[in-house]
Amino acid sequence: MIRANQGCLHQALTLGAQLRHVIEHYQSFVAGLPDRAIDYDARPRDAAVEGSRPRAAAALRELIGRLPTAAALPTDTPVRVKMACDPDAIAPSWATSSVGRELQFLVSHGRANR
Repeated sequence: MIRANQGCLHQALTLGAQLRHVIEHYQSFVAGLPDRAIDYDARPRDAAVEGSRPRAAAALRELIGRLPTAAALPTDTPVRVKMACDPDAIAPSWATSSVGRELQFLVSHGRANR
């Protein structure tokens, strides 16, 4: 099994787990665009994507097919992003962001463990 080191945490993640993690962040982004409300914590954490190359490839193809929706929006389009910072909070907080800023996050997030 191939593993990747996760920085200072020294936790080993499979490449499949990292790929699933990145795919699901992009899926959350695209799914939140119609309502301009992105909730990265609500991603499905689909073990099939993590453990099956064909399932991961299918998830990537489906995501690639949905990305033109994001590309059609101006980068300054406002979005809200759910923040789960306080475990004692009664209701989640939502931060104001933009399509461009969230795309920057996604690109950097996918590259964080290089």
